[in-house]
Amino acid sequence: MKSWKTTFGGIVGIVMLAVKYYWPQHSAILTEFIALATSLGLIAARDNNVSSEEAGAK
Repeated sequence: MKSWKTTFGGIVGIVMLAVKYYWPQHSAILTEFIALATSLGLIAARDNNVSSEEAGAK
């Protein structure tokens, strides 16, 4: 686990997806929360504070 932010976003998304499965009557609001958690996780995905070259991309 290199970044707690991306891990947290993924776990929240998975939990919300499970909640949506068990309580489909709240599907609309849970879809919004899943999208928000996924978006925040993706925004934080590049938070290692190193350049692309230092990270190994060339």
